[in-house]
Amino acid sequence: MSEVRAVLLDALGTLVERTLARPDRVGRFVRKVAVSAQLVGGGSWRRTLTLREPAAEIDRLRIALGPKLAELPAPVTLAAIKADPAFAELALVRQGRLSVVPVPEPLWKRLLKMAGR
Repeated sequence: MSEVRAVLLDALGTLVERTLARPDRVGRFVRKVAVSAQLVGGGSWRRTLTLREPAAEIDRLRIALGPKLAELPAPVTLAAIKADPAFAELALVRQGRLSVVPVPEPLWKRLLKMAGR
């Protein structure tokens, strides 16, 4: 498991614990869960999960939600971008101090493919 996914699983566990610990949730069960995120690049991600049986156990919810995180696109490192000759002319590769650059459509599609999307 990548370091990023491990951090996400830990964060998800914390969110589940805090949600179930709220006074208005005590003694109540969860049947359906929605997890969403606003991504730095401006996109968003949302997944829902309906449990076969209602649950209120933190570990059970963590286990059920874990595979939903696997649906997130994998991060593409700068090293991977620099190693791909197709990106040689991209300003991000040529000018090391840039963090945000426009990406032409063909390269964007290649990045999405590298991310597993």
